[in-house]
Amino acid sequence: HFLMKKICLLTTCIALISTTAFAVPQTNIQTGQTAIDISILDLKDTFNGISNPSKANPDFGITTGISDTYAIQYKYHRLNTGTTNDNYISDQNDIKTQELNLIYKINPKTNIFIGVNNFSGRNNFSIANTDISADLESKTKIQAGITATSSINEKTSYWGTFAAGSDLLNCELGIGQALNKNTDLNLYYRYIRENGIHRVDLQNSVEVISSGFGLGLTLKF
Repeated sequence: HFLMKKICLLTTCIALISTTAFAVPQTNIQTGQTAIDISILDLKDTFNGISNPSKANPDFGITTGISDTYAIQYKYHRLNTGTTNDNYISDQNDIKTQELNLIYKINPKTNIFIGVNNFSGRNNFSIANTDISADLESKTKIQAGITATSSINEKTSYWGTFAAGSDLLNCELGIGQALNKNTDLNLYYRYIRENGIHRVDLQNSVEVISSGFGLGLTLKF
């Protein structure tokens, strides 16, 4: 109940600040319209209390309108990190998340969505040169969220996305600059928190927090 209250409160706040249909990402859904997002995300994480340095990762998404109200969206996030070396301990993560969402357009500037978020990866860990790396248990969770947009001027807009699920928080804030009518340049910040993640060789669960800045393009056709 507390989680739903937070979602409802944030939904109301974002909707109130949104004042225009010109936006990145594409929120004004139309039948057959497709937007492709291609980015590089410089991301670091905290895994079970260990902070790992940032590493550049590919980031991809595609959204296609199946009507003037609904769209299907797929997102792929590579969340690999650099390697931490500290007093005989080495730690590095190879992680990816994938999303599949059904989007509903409330109005041209605000969408809500529901979908699934899949987490998988590997924790590469060693102590005193003894490798104890292990796969991370793959988990698929249901998430619900909102994306809202607003404009700064004729060619510049900003957006916010908030999604939550069981042991999952997925947020993004960004600003986009139109290069032409079909291409936008985007700068954004993403924060993903996953709780209840298990190494396959351990009984206890860990928390994974990934965050960083991304730069990329949105192509619309």
